[in-house]
Amino acid sequence: MTSRLATLSLLAFALVLGYAAYLQPGWESYRDDQRQYVLLAQGLAARGEFTRAPVGDQFVPEPLRTPGYPLLLAPLCATVGCDHWQIAGAQAVVAAGLPLLAYLLALRWGRRIAFACAAACAFYLPFAYYAALALADFAATALMLVGLVLTSRARTIKGSLVAGAVLGFLGLTRPQFLVFPLAAALAVVLTRDGARLRDRIAPAAGLVIAAALVLVPFNMYSLAYFGGPFASSSGTGLWWGYFQGRGAEPAKVQQFRDQSIAGAPDERIEASGASIGLDPLESREAAGAFRELAAFDAISDRTTQAYAWIDLNRSLTRRALVLIAHDPAGYVLRGLTTRTIELWAGELPIRIDDLRNLPPLPRALSAAAQLVLFAAGAAGAVLLGLRREREGLLVAATILYTWLVLIVFVTEPRYSLPARPALLVGAVFAVALLARRGASSQRTKAAIEATARVRA
Repeated sequence: MTSRLATLSLLAFALVLGYAAYLQPGWESYRDDQRQYVLLAQGLAARGEFTRAPVGDQFVPEPLRTPGYPLLLAPLCATVGCDHWQIAGAQAVVAAGLPLLAYLLALRWGRRIAFACAAACAFYLPFAYYAALALADFAATALMLVGLVLTSRARTIKGSLVAGAVLGFLGLTRPQFLVFPLAAALAVVLTRDGARLRDRIAPAAGLVIAAALVLVPFNMYSLAYFGGPFASSSGTGLWWGYFQGRGAEPAKVQQFRDQSIAGAPDERIEASGASIGLDPLESREAAGAFRELAAFDAISDRTTQAYAWIDLNRSLTRRALVLIAHDPAGYVLRGLTTRTIELWAGELPIRIDDLRNLPPLPRALSAAAQLVLFAAGAAGAVLLGLRREREGLLVAATILYTWLVLIVFVTEPRYSLPARPALLVGAVFAVALLARRGASSQRTKAAIEATARVRA
């Protein structure tokens, strides 16, 4: 088994390097957050400060990105360098560990199932695609899997503190998982392992406390520079999430945007908004947001821009909450349909230029396959949750948390990447259970037929 796992690790490593060769030299440059992460990592390595400003320039606080991923890249920047190839090589090494981690997480249900989960993680191409890029999503995937394995095996306060620290750092890496430690702690409390409730509460509390302590330095940073805890882009995500899936023609949306920025009167704004499916209140709120976004884009001074981002994010939060209260049913429905499909079934791990030229049929087949995977993973999560084992509850909590929390905001397929190992584990378990029941049914049928023949 050891040699087979090593083979899977080598395969995962090679796939990342293969994707790196495929994605260079452009490295999906439209994903400009790659450049931002590298600048922040270089700031930590060269200045010891969390800023994109280079050495010698004035310090500018960072309002948009969280420090988790830059902290992981900083040692690379300080030693061998952190260009795309060096980042891809380092993350290829991490990717080689994913199959082993998946194996450890699923080992409770037998070596065959555990190996199948390891193989699924090794062959799952989105892991290799994102590991070849300088994005926080793959790092969050590795942290999530490490955190799940540690939490599944933590039976002491010390073990829970270590697991909580990893999950807290996950929240610093991808803010969508900021409160995931609460879901993991709930899974620990609900575990049916013979221990008393009091004995389960202590490690769960240790996990949450450790995760919260990891977040303290960044909260202090945000309070010091921006007057509030955990600066992020949650408001813009909530705002764009409300409109995701409305299906308007891009040309008409652009016309509406241009009229909004130009300060057209409300009558024209509402008429233009109606052409893209907005009612009067939605039209006015959208127009106000477009004007605020245009004003922000016009700011050239980096320091002014940093503080303006905080104000913009808060304003978009208020506007989004007004719109959600205005049409809660539509917002929820789009979350359970459009945003869910985009989150779990919108992934195609190929270059964006190749994706644009891809015919509709392969896209449709890919989406259908991913929806089947999501359905199988969700079914497996339910079956695992009913067993009340810690590993199964953690798998179920990961999938449920990712689904219900992330569809509140605008969704992209990569946002669910940290939950995909758990989804693969759930899917493998569901398929294995179905196959086992099918084999049992066949044996029962054969026994009945054999008995009938003997009696005859």
